[in-house]
Amino acid sequence: MLPRFSRSHNEIQVNRLRWTLLILGPFLLVAGSYCVTMPMTVGNSNRERIDQTQGIVGGMSLAEYRRLQERCVAKSEQIRERFAGRYRVSLHEPFVLAGDVDREKLDALYEKVILPISQALQTCYFDRIPTEPITVMIFSGEKPFRIYAREVDGYRTTAYSGYYRRSERKIVLDDSSGEGTLAHELTHSLAHFDFPHMPIWFDEGLASLHEECEFSDDNLKLIGFSNWRVNQLKLALKQNRLPGLKAFFSEGMKRDRREAIKYAYARYFCLYLQKRGLLSHFYRKLRAANGKDETGIATLKQLLHVSDLDGFEHQLVDWMHSISSENSPVF
Repeated sequence: MLPRFSRSHNEIQVNRLRWTLLILGPFLLVAGSYCVTMPMTVGNSNRERIDQTQGIVGGMSLAEYRRLQERCVAKSEQIRERFAGRYRVSLHEPFVLAGDVDREKLDALYEKVILPISQALQTCYFDRIPTEPITVMIFSGEKPFRIYAREVDGYRTTAYSGYYRRSERKIVLDDSSGEGTLAHELTHSLAHFDFPHMPIWFDEGLASLHEECEFSDDNLKLIGFSNWRVNQLKLALKQNRLPGLKAFFSEGMKRDRREAIKYAYARYFCLYLQKRGLLSHFYRKLRAANGKDETGIATLKQLLHVSDLDGFEHQLVDWMHSISSENSPVF
């Protein structure tokens, strides 16, 4: 499913400039002050002074940013060597894009999808910019996607059109499935830098929320809305199979026959919090708990200022009934 967004060429250029200034602005300011206030010297002494500064560059030190650049280049060379130049590669730190599509497609995907979504996610939730490369493998259709998944990652069969391998910080995507799949996996990849101990159910719920979304009027935030997962929600409500909130938080996303229902529940929980203006607050409070609240139950109680979640759960289920009745029948 496509996130509902489109931007003009000028808007893309402005946002790319903002992203660049976010990363390089502080360093350039420090460098400029040195040029103005320090006397001219011969050789590399000015460069050495700048190298020694520890000003923060977009949430990372100058040394960290240079390491990131070096590692992105190394990752791109690794891809070229491993696949004998079969894939085109495009660098946009911290992203290393590669695939069987042309270079222009990779660059357009970065400018029109990855960059604006990343900026919006930073605004809504994430405070930490990745300090390691994120590889994004883009394939032109289902067949090359599945061949790569099988031969490289050992995925014999998969019901999905994209996945994220956390251990490698790598997104693999069938581009023909739409930009919503990329938004889902991109949320995973950025969240794992900002909140590595996020409960799995919330990780999947937040990522699923962005499968179908649009930009806010100021283009700074992503707003989710109902999507195809409502069919699983409707079925669970009809058959009285919706898990209790506390049980769901505690069980997480164990793979079983109710997996699709769990994904729907997690997504619509996040959508409900977003509609109440609480989602970003819940995210930051849970992150601040620093792994001490493994389920999210205590954080949600604190956010709502309640001693139990029964009242909230009744409201949530009533809302789920209303949202499911507004959509087409289950198919």
